[in-house]
Parts: sequence; C-alpha cells; structure tokens
Amino acid sequence: KLLNKMEPNGILFTDWDKLYSYVYTAEIEVKRKDISLHEYLFMDNGSLPEATLAYIVANIDSRPIYFTLFVDELNKLYEVEQVGDSLYLIRRN
Repeated sequence: KLLNKMEPNGILFTDWDKLYSYVYTAEIEVKRKDISLHEYLFMDNGSLPEATLAYIVANIDSRPIYFTLFVDELNKLYEVEQVGDSLYLIRRN
C-alpha cells in the first residue's frame, strides 16, 4: 500500500527494520525500479546527518521525497504533507 502511494521516481527514507521488505516489495512484487530506498539515520543529537540533508537538497526539485515518520527538523525546512499512514512527502516551501 505504501509504495503504491508514492509518485514515480520517488525517494523513500525508512527505518532499518522495514527497509528490506520495502526493497523486496518494490523490486520483486510491484516492479517499481524507479523508487530509491534509503535507511534514515539520526545523529546523537537527534538531527539528520548533513549527508542526508545534502541528498535531499540535491533531489527535492526533481524527485518526490518521502519519509515513513514525521521528522520535526524537516518540518522546519520544508512543507511536509502526510499522504498515507506513516508516509510523509516533503516539498520546498
């Protein structure tokens, strides 16, 4: 259900526990090779790593970017829209 709510060429950040099942579902079951899947990590202070933020900046204008949890830090930087159960789309303000 979650992958079907994603726009084409989407990027999804999720936790390690769900990453493999999403990769398997996207690649094998629903044939969504257009989706890039990544584990989200947090620094000791609870913020996203600079590399993750740079990746978002590099892609946000050309690809839809999703997280499977609400990240307050992103809410301060971008418009965050809940588009499904545990699925949040971020866009430039």
